[in-house]
Amino acid sequence: MIVTTTRDAAIDAKVTATAIAVAASAGGGRAISGGGALAFNTILGKDNAFIADSTVQTGGVIVTAEDTSRIDARVRAAAISVAVGTKSTPAVAIGFSVARNLMGWDSTNAAATYTTTSTPATLSAGNTVKIASGPQAGNIYEYVGKPLFGADTIKLGSQNYGDCSLWKQVGLTASAMEVKAYLSNTAIDSAGAVVLDAASEALINATVLAGAVGIAASGQTGVAVSVAGVYVDNTIRADVDAFIDGAPSAGIRAGSLSVTAADGSRIAAVAGAASVAASLAGSTGVAVTIGLLLAFNEIDVDVDAFVSNVGALTTTTGDVVVAAASRGRTLFDFSLSANGLSAAALDDATKADSDNTTTEGINEGTVDADADAAHPDRTRRRFHRQGGIPGRNRIGPDRLDLCQRRWREGNCQGRAGQAGDRLPQRRHRRARL
Repeated sequence: MIVTTTRDAAIDAKVTATAIAVAASAGGGRAISGGGALAFNTILGKDNAFIADSTVQTGGVIVTAEDTSRIDARVRAAAISVAVGTKSTPAVAIGFSVARNLMGWDSTNAAATYTTTSTPATLSAGNTVKIASGPQAGNIYEYVGKPLFGADTIKLGSQNYGDCSLWKQVGLTASAMEVKAYLSNTAIDSAGAVVLDAASEALINATVLAGAVGIAASGQTGVAVSVAGVYVDNTIRADVDAFIDGAPSAGIRAGSLSVTAADGSRIAAVAGAASVAASLAGSTGVAVTIGLLLAFNEIDVDVDAFVSNVGALTTTTGDVVVAAASRGRTLFDFSLSANGLSAAALDDATKADSDNTTTEGINEGTVDADADAAHPDRTRRRFHRQGGIPGRNRIGPDRLDLCQRRWREGNCQGRAGQAGDRLPQRRHRRARL
């Protein structure tokens, strides 16, 4: 018996905005341009494979659920302003891009205490504010800081809602994507293997860019102002479960049993904001440029594998395997033996030998340190030969050289695992029988 589900939900969004303003005048010229691109993408839903309230007698049972949903978002905005004149000549360019990609979160129409146009006299913890305009229009934030008392009034339109110590976003309801393979209140009598497998490979791939260029040329006063901003919010929330919960008195009898749940959810985000301002003037030249980038990435996945409430569980020929795993994507394969390394050699390299004071003319500690240094050096060369790890997770020669020096000093224990930076992630992993 085979029960299987597969989901491959996909959103492919490409949003581009371009604004160009050119002004040329024998007197004073003004050029103002603004370009904005916004993309909001959400994937929700369930992908569950199961057998419930049944008695099954067969040669084998396979229940699998797989989710490979993805969001590909490419958001670009550009603004260019050029002003040329003999008198006062301002050029203003504003470009911004906003992308919000959510998997497992849904928006709600929550009520708000104030809007950003409000100017209350006080602000207390628990008060909520709805963004009235701009790239985050409609978002609601709850104040979590200490009470505020303004000398006159508090301008909510000028608050920094990205400060997590003062504000938290509300109006979002966790609606985790479910990927489950399970048996519920079901007895199994199988001569072959019983396999329950749930796997998720959710992906958010976001590229968000904004650029602004302002150029002013004047015989007198030239003013160039350029502003570019990017806001990115990528979040994945999912439950990945494989389990057996409950069975009639007959219980479960199988050749072997495998209950596995695995999550490989990942976020690949590139965000960039570029702002350029140039002023060419015969008298006074003023150039102002501002670039702002905010990026928030979170993976929150519960991975669970278990067997519970089963009175009798018997395997006749094979093992019982219950496993849950949360992992990142495979970057490349690295074999220790194929690269002249071994676990024992690397373990030895983390331990510093002391000098034997009974021998003269030789320092065993120095000899051991030099020999140990060869192992991270060989590892560094192999990683470099294979291109390292792309992006932020790259393990470059600088990191491995640093670890190599610490190894030589005999105090690199526990440091090798810190080579390479990763996006903030929160995952939960449980396995029980």
